[in-house]
Amino acid sequence: MDEAQKVSNASFSLKDIVLVWWRCRCDDVKRGSNPITTWDGFKRELKKQFYPKDAEYKARAKLHRLQHQDGRIREYVKEFQELLLEIPNIGEQDALFCFLDGLQGWARMELERRGVQDLASTIAAAESLIELKRDSSKGQSKKANEDSDSEGDRDRSPKRV
Repeated sequence: MDEAQKVSNASFSLKDIVLVWWRCRCDDVKRGSNPITTWDGFKRELKKQFYPKDAEYKARAKLHRLQHQDGRIREYVKEFQELLLEIPNIGEQDALFCFLDGLQGWARMELERRGVQDLASTIAAAESLIELKRDSSKGQSKKANEDSDSEGDRDRSPKRV
């Protein structure tokens, strides 16, 4: 698919205010303005029109403050990845550092023990910690239930008055 065809196809998916902007842009072209003929040009114009100027700064600030809350690795990963989309020029090593830095100590240590080297494998390994944590908590709750059952048997013995 060539560049102009990508732009044309994308314009069919526009809705609401973005569609109004595109129609105005097409009218401007009819009046002599330069048409958007490349995919990069289309993305650049869309961002210029709708992307807040300080969005990258705000995303970097949020990324710096992002912390993994207990038992919520999936939410942490999701928010981390959404913030990365708003920071187009972040390096792989910086992103990896930010990801690991925001994790709770037990999760960071487990990922370091696994020897993760890149962001994609680190995120995949972090998501597997959900199952690890869930499995270990099931084992603990099962053991706690067994312990309480054995104690409960003693408590259920008939009492003499």
